[in-house]
Amino acid sequence: MSGKNAASGFLKLSLLVAIAFLSLNAAPAQERKLVESVDIQGNRRFKDQEIYQHITTRPGSELSRKQLEQDLARLLDLRIFYPAKTRVVIETGRRGGFDVIFEVRELPLIECVTYSISKPLSLNEIKNELRIHGLELLEGKPFRAEELNAARKVIESYLKRNDLANMDIMFYQTSLTATTIKLGITIRHRKK
Repeated sequence: MSGKNAASGFLKLSLLVAIAFLSLNAAPAQERKLVESVDIQGNRRFKDQEIYQHITTRPGSELSRKQLEQDLARLLDLRIFYPAKTRVVIETGRRGGFDVIFEVRELPLIECVTYSISKPLSLNEIKNELRIHGLELLEGKPFRAEELNAARKVIESYLKRNDLANMDIMFYQTSLTATTIKLGITIRHRKK
């Protein structure tokens, strides 16, 4: 992730947590704001306990904006959730405290990757070039659209460096289930 995107993401994250805290004006300033419950919603593949391992906010602890920002940042650093669709929601609890809900949306997993590559290129050349740039589109990994865009740029650059700019690059993605996709990469000579 580029520095600009990371800064933008952190700003959005801070704004979400700040907005949640603005809605907490029901409690007097000197009263301690305690967490009554911590819940995870939206997870499909990952169990609540797997996600809780990365969260330090706990029932009975004092509600802390900084702590919630850090918890959300840790979840996003796992790179298994959509950043724009993962957030913290704070609701008034039944006993006067607050319920903290981490709403997550998991990225789909790549179930299979198929390549169709015209000569003189080889599959190993392309995979190696992607690997050099830290881009491995592998089965079982979370699918991030920004990595596909980065892969296109890496392959285009590789083709230009090797006097093969007359080739087209096409990516295909097909949803297999709600949590998995099939990825296809085709590199072929441009039709005249």
